[in-house]
Amino acid sequence: MACQDPLCNCDGAPTPTPQFDSQGRQVFENAYGYGFRLVVEGKRGTSGAAVGTTLQPPPTPPPLTTRPDLQIESTQPMGIFTTLCDPYGGIQGISPPDFGPSADITNALWNFSCRFTAFNTSDTCLLDAYGNPNALANPGASPTVQFCDIVTVTKAFSPGDSILTVQLRDTSQNIGPTAQVVIRVPTPTPTLAPAP
Repeated sequence: MACQDPLCNCDGAPTPTPQFDSQGRQVFENAYGYGFRLVVEGKRGTSGAAVGTTLQPPPTPPPLTTRPDLQIESTQPMGIFTTLCDPYGGIQGISPPDFGPSADITNALWNFSCRFTAFNTSDTCLLDAYGNPNALANPGASPTVQFCDIVTVTKAFSPGDSILTVQLRDTSQNIGPTAQVVIRVPTPTPTLAPAP
């Protein structure tokens, strides 16, 4: 969500100083709740296994018994949920964040992950400040995989704060640590009707 990205339509404004909430989570503010990219980057953990890139649910009827390798959830619903992985539907909210074994959580994880595309770090979805491809959101962390999604109006974030919680699974089925950020959409200020 850096304003140097030419596709963000920020007219070349510099990226603002990072903002954090009282729990140390980075806060990303967006006026509308859509029209930006969500980017998750990961690298091999202590097992040495590669980061998994399974993002689409298997062709089995719900409740699903497997989960995606990118496990991401929001505390608030996004858009209007219709059916699993409907590209024009919304995403269920999970509040408080929970990766427990229920089928509802599994379906919500699939419904969010299937919107993403996985890239290796030589073919990323981000552009640098000069419009060149293959940029990384956090190059200092040496990520090996980048997951990207464009948030559209049909799955817009609700006004207020949405906490995104993410964890990645490797190809040996090990789950990594969780990370969180806050997506903040300002709540519209109510206007008073003029007196008659």
